[in-house]
Amino acid sequence: MRLLLPFRQPHQEAERSVSAEAPDPDAAKRYAALAAAVAWTSALDTLEAAVEAAEAFLDNPVAHMSSGPVAPAAVTRMDWLPPALEGHIPASAVARARILADKQASIARRLAEARQDVQRQLQAVSSVPGIGESRPAVYLDVTG
Repeated sequence: MRLLLPFRQPHQEAERSVSAEAPDPDAAKRYAALAAAVAWTSALDTLEAAVEAAEAFLDNPVAHMSSGPVAPAAVTRMDWLPPALEGHIPASAVARARILADKQASIARRLAEARQDVQRQLQAVSSVPGIGESRPAVYLDVTG
């Protein structure tokens, strides 16, 4: 007994399997959610780096005066622009963002206190007579 199987060309099978799949209507939404999560994660990473740099500077304000080959991140000027983020923050990033906001508030208070301390020190130094002022030349006549 012979068994006869229907013969199909390989391209016909591929066409049939591709056309048999229905498009996923939620794929675009999932992609958008993933892209938003990546964008928010990147923005939070950048903000956390700035907080860490400010904290490092406050912990050791003279570290930038070292003779190391690389300037520490704490003294690198950052031109920050708000990120262009679409939509709301993803639920998975809310806790991280709240912790970051608390750290930013703490660092902002510490920076304000440090600024006031520097102002007090500058005021004290400027109140000492002769500091910062040029002295007139004094000549001693030894021949006359």
